[in-house]
Amino acid sequence: MYSGLLQDKPTLFRSFYKWLKPGGQLLITDYCKSAGSPSSEFAEYIKEGGYYIHDMKEYEQVRLSSYSLSPI
Repeated sequence: MYSGLLQDKPTLFRSFYKWLKPGGQLLITDYCKSAGSPSSEFAEYIKEGGYYIHDMKEYEQVRLSSYSLSPI
């Protein structure tokens, strides 16, 4: 599953947290973008693909809102 197609990543990540066994680990990779507006070409790529791409600061908020998931 590619999470870039999901607008509500916190719900997905909370589900992962519930599914993990105690002490279990999950590795997530995803795309992020630089802060600010993307180039017109990249903005068009995002739009055409139907992607929801966060910048690093936004992604940190997603992580924090998903309980105790921690970066490696």
